[in-house]
Amino acid sequence: MFKKNLLKAENLYTTCVALVALLIASPLSVAGDLAYITNQGSDTVSVYDIDQKKIIATVSVGKAPVGVAIAAKQRRIYISNANSSSISVIDAKTQQLISEIPVKIQPVGITLSRDEKT
Repeated sequence: MFKKNLLKAENLYTTCVALVALLIASPLSVAGDLAYITNQGSDTVSVYDIDQKKIIATVSVGKAPVGVAIAAKQRRIYISNANSSSISVIDAKTQQLISEIPVKIQPVGITLSRDEKT
């Protein structure tokens, strides 16, 4: 009985950890050794170096950034900004904002095709 209850507790713990990891990681995307983390409260994107374990850049973007799409071939990071109806484009080499693309809807999520053309 004890072993069975322990197994149930371990499964519950694993499920909870996975759920928390999913919730925490949802506004984050990884490109190589860098992670891009949206910060809705400050309208910025933090660039976190995974190897150095520190933030190496903070980029100002549109209002309420929520989604991240990485175009590895183009060396561009696309950020969807829900409250400014725009897409911010960050140069992946310099970690600098290079353009804002206005859209007619309130973008929340963002994704790219495999060929990165759409």
